[in-house]
Amino acid sequence: MTIRLLQNVCSVALAATVFLCGNPFAMAQETIDFSSQVRPILSDRCFHCHGPDADNQESDFRADSQEGLLEAVEPGDLDSSELHARIHSDDPGSLMPPPDSNRSLSDEEKRILDLWIEQGAPYEGHWAFEVPQKPELPTIDADDVKDLGWDEQRVSQWSKNPIDRFVAARLIKEGLSPSPPADHATLVRRAAMTLTGLLPDRDLQSKKYSDAVEALLDSDAYAERQALRWLDAARYADTDGYQNDNHRENWPWRDWVIKAFRDNMPFDQFTIEQIAGDMLPEATVSQRLASAFNRNHRQNGEGGALAEEFRVENVIDRVETTSTVFLGLTFGCARCHDHKYDPLSQREFFQMYAYFNNIGEKGIGRGLNANPTMKAISPLLEIDPKFVQAVEKAESELAKAKPEFEKRLKAWTQQTTELISRIDAASSKVIDSDEVSDSDELEDSDREAFESLDKKLVELLRNKKRNNGQNQQVRYHFTKIDPQQNGLQTALNVAKKELKDRGGVRATVMVMRERSGDPQPAYLLNRGQYNEPVKSDPLPRTVPEVLLAEEAEPPGDRLEFAKWLVSKSNPLTARVIVNRIWQDHFGIGLVKTSADFGVQGEAPSHPELLDCLAVEFIDSGWDVKAMHRLIVTSETYRQDSKQTPQLKSKDPQNRLLARGPRYRADGFAIRDVALQAAGLLSDQVGGPAVKPYQPSGLWEVVAANKGTRYVADKGENLYRRSMYSYWKRAVNPPRQTIFDAGGREICNVEVRRTNTPLQALVLMNDPTFVESARALAQQVIHSEQGDDKQKVAELYRRAIAKDASDSTIGVLTESVSYFREHYAAKPEEAKALLATGESKRDKQIDATEHAALAAVAHVILNLDEFLTIE
Repeated sequence: MTIRLLQNVCSVALAATVFLCGNPFAMAQETIDFSSQVRPILSDRCFHCHGPDADNQESDFRADSQEGLLEAVEPGDLDSSELHARIHSDDPGSLMPPPDSNRSLSDEEKRILDLWIEQGAPYEGHWAFEVPQKPELPTIDADDVKDLGWDEQRVSQWSKNPIDRFVAARLIKEGLSPSPPADHATLVRRAAMTLTGLLPDRDLQSKKYSDAVEALLDSDAYAERQALRWLDAARYADTDGYQNDNHRENWPWRDWVIKAFRDNMPFDQFTIEQIAGDMLPEATVSQRLASAFNRNHRQNGEGGALAEEFRVENVIDRVETTSTVFLGLTFGCARCHDHKYDPLSQREFFQMYAYFNNIGEKGIGRGLNANPTMKAISPLLEIDPKFVQAVEKAESELAKAKPEFEKRLKAWTQQTTELISRIDAASSKVIDSDEVSDSDELEDSDREAFESLDKKLVELLRNKKRNNGQNQQVRYHFTKIDPQQNGLQTALNVAKKELKDRGGVRATVMVMRERSGDPQPAYLLNRGQYNEPVKSDPLPRTVPEVLLAEEAEPPGDRLEFAKWLVSKSNPLTARVIVNRIWQDHFGIGLVKTSADFGVQGEAPSHPELLDCLAVEFIDSGWDVKAMHRLIVTSETYRQDSKQTPQLKSKDPQNRLLARGPRYRADGFAIRDVALQAAGLLSDQVGGPAVKPYQPSGLWEVVAANKGTRYVADKGENLYRRSMYSYWKRAVNPPRQTIFDAGGREICNVEVRRTNTPLQALVLMNDPTFVESARALAQQVIHSEQGDDKQKVAELYRRAIAKDASDSTIGVLTESVSYFREHYAAKPEEAKALLATGESKRDKQIDATEHAALAAVAHVILNLDEFLTIE
């Protein structure tokens, strides 16, 4: 090498060293990730005025696309970038965001944007709109993790399940180690609670963990728990909503959902049948019933309600529900204008609307389920189809005979009315059968015909302006005396009785059914108003462009749309569903905002893991149970949930997954587990809604219809699982409301959790929990003949499915002595406590002893250990 060349090399090296040392952003700076660091800033601070909503942009500058950003960014050159100049400007007229926008950037956000520009302003499309690809599985190198406390056994255990490999890679990157495995009792209880919403029984606790998981997945309780989550998403309720909030019967659809989860119906089929089961070739009764998913919306029956206005609201509800439940998008924001943040236009909203706009519905219904409807029994019933077919055949025969019956009814009504008129004309006063016999003006045939008539019927027929109810009475009477109609009606009544005797209660369910003829046109509605359609521009059916594969044809009808939802080309559905399954087990999804996968939603904590699970879900044939099994058998799920000082400081919300899940159970599970521990919980599955204990008078306060009154059921119905409780939209079950349940007026896929004094008051005073404590104490008194310490240990074990610590048993044992003394001195209080609830108390048990142990059982039902999944 020549001296001059060597000098040049040294000069370059020295200059580089001076540059690197003098540039605060160039030495040891992190690499900025556009999706997780830059786009959230742009979305929060810039998209409102410079985003997808073209009608409300403040200028031509667009911050939501690479092309738009490059107009203000010179990659690698801060000084030439207008974006840099604007965010640092001292001039209020040039500063962006404007000072009065309440969207000012923090110093850290400015630093990130500057560093991004310096690093070349790399751009990525929004992760959720890209079709998921299965990433390469990370490997755990034992040599790399020795310093983190990983031994060979841990490396081996965390290398088997793909979930663990992605989680381990993130933990290693963050310099963390996973928590040790939870003990067997804790783990089996955790799995039972997240899979079934109930405690494990002792037989289950004695099984090895993998066998326990299989038993849980095969149980009816699993199907009920998964169905409960779906009811929230599907806005299922037992009333119509709005002011009148009339009763509706769509519980057979709820039972269809339970059966689908019990049978492990593939999720793609589960989706297609609910979105368009009525359109499947030769659709079965079950498939037509499934389509009730999109008729679970509210139904207005108020006087003066405009049919077209609420028909449009129903269709809009279907678009919003479908886009939230399956796509994880806030598409409803595009009803009135283009979406402010996501690439979803108002035009695209009403193009998707077109798929759901061709149903033969009126939009209003008063007191009855609104057409289109079908008759259905619970799909859970194992009834010989011939009994259902007999009813359907009898109904069909009646329907065929109806035109001729109407003719005969009309003729008979006319003849009989004329007969009564002749008789009335023959007498100057209201006559009865005795008076007729004295009239010489009547023919014998007239006298005989008149004598055969019921007096009430005579009065009805005298009135030529009869209302609907009176006409029905006339119709009923004629049916009894018309041989043909009476025979058909009798055959139907016999068939119905045969079905009912086998438990076959039929209900009229609102379902989807396409109108005949050409599809009903759809238009963009100006400002989302039903009465402002832009009729000059009929809209073709299609899905948002950002979700449609390049050069792909849009789905042609609702059935094709349903199939597209679960196609491999759709980037969202698989991700959205596996994220909610993860949420069911960990209390929070990999994407925390489970209802929003758009740019305003939170980025996934483990994006590659999410994509791995989504692809695995599709490749498994959309096997829901397999996904649950994969999660609950992972080492990630099986960790101890204790929070160390290090984790509390570095990862308080457990987003890095360095410990097992720990969170408060929902109100449904808390009530069900209390009843289960007490031996009161009914194991009946499906059927009409039931009415457990509820404070009297709540319905009357808001009821528009006089006489609306809540009357609690008796017997077993008081102790059914909470998912079967009657759900009135205007007055939700108060216990569930206090424990953060959604109202089900609209779909709900996110989970809220609070810890309020009201919840403590419910646990202490609600008759369900007081009665459960009493019944639990009675069970233990019968089964445990030991001392107070042994009885307390058994109470705890039955209520929490784990053994109590020695210190806990000591405190609770002392409490027994305290309450024994208290109730011995105040027998009336003991009597009142033991009288709570309908279940029978064994009066052979000493009242003081029973009350003392019931009080301690009640304490246990209020413990954090009882209320928490951990």
